[in-house]
Amino acid sequence: MAVTVTASVLLLTGLCGMLGTVGWILSRGNKNRMTRLFIVCQLSIVLWLVSQLLIIFSVNNTQLTVSYLIGNFGICLFSPFWLMFSAEYSETSAKFRNAVKFFPVVSMIMYAVVATNPLHRLYYREFDINGITYGIMFYIFQLLFYIFILLGISLMFIRHSKGSTVSAQSMFLALAAAVPLLINILSVCGIINTEIELTPLFFAFSVIMVLIAIRRYGLLDINQIAIQDTFDNIGTAAAVFDTEGNVTYRNKAMKT
Repeated sequence: MAVTVTASVLLLTGLCGMLGTVGWILSRGNKNRMTRLFIVCQLSIVLWLVSQLLIIFSVNNTQLTVSYLIGNFGICLFSPFWLMFSAEYSETSAKFRNAVKFFPVVSMIMYAVVATNPLHRLYYREFDINGITYGIMFYIFQLLFYIFILLGISLMFIRHSKGSTVSAQSMFLALAAAVPLLINILSVCGIINTEIELTPLFFAFSVIMVLIAIRRYGLLDINQIAIQDTFDNIGTAAAVFDTEGNVTYRNKAMKT
């Protein structure tokens, strides 16, 4: 009973943190593509946290199945949309950003495999209220999603490795995804084995990292984006330097 109460409180705390972050971003009135992708990532985590709460209170196989379907839908959304967000944030080429738009197809295939699992038992070999055993497709899709997340983190560091301020943004956002990812990998591999699911607890950590990036460095700030759009529309090359002489921003004219 004590474990259930503790887990529920921690999950609710993470859930409130995620919803609060989404609400705060929406209240700023910023409707650009990068913000929309970021919000989808946050809402996908919300679904996963909701599913964990439902799992705790599931008393039969039907309730457990519905709970896992909700959670898997959130997991399916997060990985490809995190990569799409990272590509947008890192200002990768238009060709690459168009290519990653097709990555959610992998998620759709995974969700179809999960939904039809009773027919083939490839995702869950055993699935009932007494315990769950994973199948080969579970590990295949986990590997693909890990690759998506790690690729997104790599894009941030590769693209923004010069300007100190932007690098700080990248560090906080990368940690927001990397820490829960690491905990999840260790849990799936059985290295971490506790009565309470630890991954949601570290999503609370990710919320802190995101809030720091948003509040301290102006990430997703509507005024910053408006100023950037203005500079991009100027025909003359323009650049911004920090106190150490590093280029922190250059407009489109200078890039070309």
